[in-house]
Amino acid sequence: MRKYAIVSKASLIAALALSAFSIGPAPRAQEAPAIPVIVKAQNFFFWKVVLAGANAASRDLGVKILGEGAESEQDVDGQIKLLNQAVATKPGAIVIAPTQYSALGPAVDNAAKQTAVIVIDSNVASLNMKSFIATDNVHAGALAADALAKAISAKYGSASGEVAIVNYLPGAGSVIERSKGFKDELFRHYPQLTVVDERNGDGSKEHSDADVAAVLKNHPNLRGIFASNQIVAEAAGAAVKAGKLAETIKLVGFDSSPDLTALLADGSISGLVVQDPFQMGYEGVKTAYNAAQGHGVLQYIDTGATVITRDTMNSEREKKLLNPPVE
Repeated sequence: MRKYAIVSKASLIAALALSAFSIGPAPRAQEAPAIPVIVKAQNFFFWKVVLAGANAASRDLGVKILGEGAESEQDVDGQIKLLNQAVATKPGAIVIAPTQYSALGPAVDNAAKQTAVIVIDSNVASLNMKSFIATDNVHAGALAADALAKAISAKYGSASGEVAIVNYLPGAGSVIERSKGFKDELFRHYPQLTVVDERNGDGSKEHSDADVAAVLKNHPNLRGIFASNQIVAEAAGAAVKAGKLAETIKLVGFDSSPDLTALLADGSISGLVVQDPFQMGYEGVKTAYNAAQGHGVLQYIDTGATVITRDTMNSEREKKLLNPPVE
């Protein structure tokens, strides 16, 4: 005699319903939006290194990023547009290097209402950023003053005489702080060094070249120049080299690039104050990732600055800072 299993109508309906839901692949969880990393401009060596650091953090953490930048560092409207577009994607966090201290403030405030904003490199007129990751630029400016005073003293027997400051772009938080740190350090420790000229540029190489030429022409007794970023440092270094002025005019630049490394090696530049842009990009993405996950983050991270001279440029740490990885 055969035996048959007796299945109730209710059990059959439940089984059919369960099988219906299990047909086909399981639904995939919605992927989190990429973390936007907005630099000032993508075509400069410094920002390429920042994005290399950001990409390294992306790989280590398994999170997607989207590296973006305006056409140039003076394109304030372009950067604000990129920030607003990034907010519209509803990411868990945004990383941005504001090109202008005041102009980017309202845009950062608005973005912070909707997501965590991690500011890198340059400060901004906002109290609503989640974290600020940068060089202590006031301290870095003071380091530049110390290095220039030392180079002038070695040549002339004392830290005295006329010096000039050449900046790349007015209104950038990092440049404002470097200039302040430089001048404050001269006032405190080197009162016989006098700033006779300070040029603020317009964010272009052409203007940087013209500013350096004007400083050299207008101040025949000049003993030193502080060039406060990569582009103006390259312009000043090239002018000092072309004019064979390295013996009489001491130059301290800021940041690193292959051209600056060569000018340091041949003596056209007395010293470079070098940041760590790779670490800046890495920590920016790492902090953004943690903020997006709801974890606590540090309000401020100082990524450091180092004075590098011809005598120290071949030590291991200095070589890494002068030759950072670029993707």
